Amino acid sequence: MENTNIIPKIVKVEKGRIKVRNGDFYLYSFMISTNSTVDIHYAFTSGLEQGALGRVIPCRMNSACITSEVFGCEKCDCKWQLDEAIKYICESKLGIITYHPSHEGLGHGIFTKLKSFNLVDEINTKYVDLGCEKEDIRDFSPVLSILKYFSIKRVILLGNNLNKKYYLEKKGINVEYMENLIYTGKNEITEKYILNKGKLPEHIALKRNEK
Repeated sequence: MENTNIIPKIVKVEKGRIKVRNGDFYLYSFMISTNSTVDIHYAFTSGLEQGALGRVIPCRMNSACITSEVFGCEKCDCKWQLDEAIKYICESKLGIITYHPSHEGLGHGIFTKLKSFNLVDEINTKYVDLGCEKEDIRDFSPVLSILKYFSIKRVILLGNNLNKKYYLEKKGINVEYMENLIYTGKNEITEKYILNKGKLPEHIALKRNEK
């Protein structure tokens, strides 16, 4: 369980300047020690070289989804949301996306995630249906380490998950407001996923997609 009193330690950091379709970004790689384990986390940034102190920074907390982001799986809207966040930050010329490979499958990992894919045809089953004790076991504390590194204390949160908003606020980060990223594509499988996700209280913003 996450130690609520300790911000994980950044052991190592490196950055490189990269070009994407809509602009220039810096990609930071962080080695972060959390509860005796060390994981790699990333920050994709724009406009932060001049410092963030006192500024409201667009921020997305992005959990890795290799199935959609790399291989184009349409069972979810993860890649769509990531692309929209990058577009938003490019237009704003300011922002950060924290990216977390260890959050694959709500923290259960790729093996459990792929197992869930085998049990249904169109919508992922719940992880608790596979015998997992909790549905979501992601540890968001590395986000705090990254935000502290950039002196970010005020954000516009890009996304739909209220639990992320509540987490940041509980940890002293001021969330000015949430900029929802609500799927506007036409893929039927993805739309069914969105309708199912909108039934969760933390994703109330998606309810308007119900028919």
